[in-house]
Amino acid sequence: MSNFRTSRTFDVLFLLMITGLLVFATAKRQSIGDKMFFLSYHPTARTIQLAYDAGLSDSGRTLLYRTDPQFANRQAIIAECDIERLGCLSSKGQTFILDDPAKPAQTIVTGAHEMLHIAYRRLSQSQKNDLAPLIDQAVATNAANINDELKSETTPEDRRDEAHSLLGTEYKNLPTELESYYAQYFSDRSKVLAAAASDN
Repeated sequence: MSNFRTSRTFDVLFLLMITGLLVFATAKRQSIGDKMFFLSYHPTARTIQLAYDAGLSDSGRTLLYRTDPQFANRQAIIAECDIERLGCLSSKGQTFILDDPAKPAQTIVTGAHEMLHIAYRRLSQSQKNDLAPLIDQAVATNAANINDELKSETTPEDRRDEAHSLLGTEYKNLPTELESYYAQYFSDRSKVLAAAASDN
């Protein structure tokens, strides 16, 4: 029996097809990862309630759910969150939120805050560049309060990442364009602002 051989043209086309699929999968890995995650993920009732209480939009809820939020005790926060005291987005992309029944507003703000971290980190570099002057303007406008919260951030990128979450969850006085930007993540940002105000 003769050995089966494919033609050179078929081999080239097959390699091109495989290469194209790999390039496509690499470019869309985040979207593919999200789809795979949501095939089996179902948010808890508490996570759903947090999203509602924070006034998140559909996009904001999706990002929050993607981090599979865990409501954790102080020991778990210390173990997972390094220097953060109230919660964090872990290196594996999971949100940990300090579970303090005496401070429900704090839980709401922390959940929305961490959602905005993943939102910022998913922006392209050009999107971050466009957003940078708006964040810087808002920080300058609210310098009396926000600079103290940003003092531990050592690089411009880390500073803007943290400011992006702080401004979106705790500050009313924002440039119109930045307020419009946050509208993609919040259907009613006044809810998280009210929670932040009541937690002070």
